[in-house]
Amino acid sequence: MNNLCFKNRCQLFIKECEKMTQQYNNGIIFSVIQYDKYFQKLGITNTIDKIVEFYDTQYTGNADYIHIPDFNTVLNNYLNFPILSAYQIVDGEIDILGLTTIKNYYNMMQLNPYYPIENAYYSEITGLIAKKHNYIKSIGKHLNEVATMAIREYQKIFPKLELVYVADCRNFRSVNAAKYGAKYIRESDNSPTHARLIGYYTVVDQNNKLLEAPTFVIKFEMNKPLPSKQNITFNYKCSENLFEDMEKEIREKLNNFGIKPEIQTIDVGTGIVKFYELENKDINIEDITIFTNQTDLGNDRIPKSKVLSKKVANI
Repeated sequence: MNNLCFKNRCQLFIKECEKMTQQYNNGIIFSVIQYDKYFQKLGITNTIDKIVEFYDTQYTGNADYIHIPDFNTVLNNYLNFPILSAYQIVDGEIDILGLTTIKNYYNMMQLNPYYPIENAYYSEITGLIAKKHNYIKSIGKHLNEVATMAIREYQKIFPKLELVYVADCRNFRSVNAAKYGAKYIRESDNSPTHARLIGYYTVVDQNNKLLEAPTFVIKFEMNKPLPSKQNITFNYKCSENLFEDMEKEIREKLNNFGIKPEIQTIDVGTGIVKFYELENKDINIEDITIFTNQTDLGNDRIPKSKVLSKKVANI
């Protein structure tokens, strides 16, 4: 890849990856895949295949949490956004331990359905995933720290740049990742950095039936003072109308903060997206507690590669 503009955008991520590699000092390499010598030796096609396989085999949890990217999605990401990785070399081969893609949006020409704030210029940490059943711990946490710190440095150059993060309302691990990222920045540069809940969105079909659990929209604040301490608990229950009851719980707990009228858009191929912004955005994510009560169980996805292997075995 010889796109100078793209490489310039990646420089701060490359710098933070190098710092984390030195800091971790355990044979683990943190890097921007597009400019990593080991991935460059693989070539683009093999690199994309390796990334797709990693997402497919390493994410086997609740299918509502994440949309597994296919080859074309990863290729588009590879050509347009920094893809951060953590890996080790085992017997001369790349052993991926974690991945995340940093996407940039500018809501001037076209609104992003999932954060439809006009003229917003923002980065989003997406698809953060770590290798399961791995003896090397905290890989996802460190990738999130790398991404958050690099974006924090970009904000010093482009103050209008925002950092937005989304998480399934049951996915306390993703919510915790936002907490850890904010804490890392706060401790690194002695700033009041924190993450605030600014709203949520739902995805519905033509009959207004929710297609997935509501998703929290979180925004990192780098310069605003920490909000007053609060205790907000989302306590979900298993039910026939699971997603609808989750939204009911969310609205009940957020009503005191004012919920603006929905902004409705369409994500072609996915559904109708309804974004609900809070009037009062003084909710620090660190003050939120989530009780899933097993609403995050079931609906487990099976890796496509396993399905294919099974089909081959049955021939």
